[in-house]
Order: sequence, then C-alpha cells, then structure tokens
Amino acid sequence: EDLEVAVEECSQRIRALQSAAGLPQETVRWFRAPHGKLSAVMTEVLQRKGLTNVMCDTYACCPVIQDADFIGNFLGKQAEHGSIILIHMPERGFREWCLRGLEELLKQLNRRGLQPVSVGK
Repeated sequence: EDLEVAVEECSQRIRALQSAAGLPQETVRWFRAPHGKLSAVMTEVLQRKGLTNVMCDTYACCPVIQDADFIGNFLGKQAEHGSIILIHMPERGFREWCLRGLEELLKQLNRRGLQPVSVGK
C-alpha cells in the first residue's frame, strides 16, 4: 500500500514537471526498481498502475566512481545499439561528475555512430 501511494505521488510529480516545462502531459509508463531489486509486491503494483520496470544493461556505478572520464568512456565503449544506459542525474553540488561523464558518453556514442534516444523510442 505504501509503495502504491509512493508510485502515484511520483507519477503526479512527473506530470507536474511536464506541465511546468510546457510539455504535454504524457502518461507515466516507466519505473526503475531501486538498486535494480524488483520484488513481487512491486510487480503487482506496477501491473495495477500500468507501469513497466526498466532495467539497464550499461552502467558505470557513477554514485561510487566519481571519475567523469572513466564513466563517459566506459559507458560509451560498452553501449550497443538498443542498450539502456544508466547514468545518474547531476545537480549543482551533487554528482557533478555525472554531467562531464554524460558529455563524454555522448561524444563516444557519436563517434561510434550511435544515437541516444529515450526509453520507448
């Protein structure tokens, strides 16, 4: 029950952000189980909410590894067509190395002729 409430609150926040950014409000379709650990309860809640759990196949452990060049190069070399890449959102004063890692990742993908897209594209 707590998870269901939390998922609904998160979906409402996402829709509010879409609205604040002037974007059309899209149905929230995706979920990522925390730490990649999907439980039976989560699965039931996701089914009721019409959400799909999305896992990644390319990850550089950016919360622990704080080397932007390593993160960008590792992800860029490991990614393949159709890969789901996970990199955490940088903020000022928090995981700032992820921004530089993301910039390097995009360069690597471009060099390899790969184009990043959103999940579902």
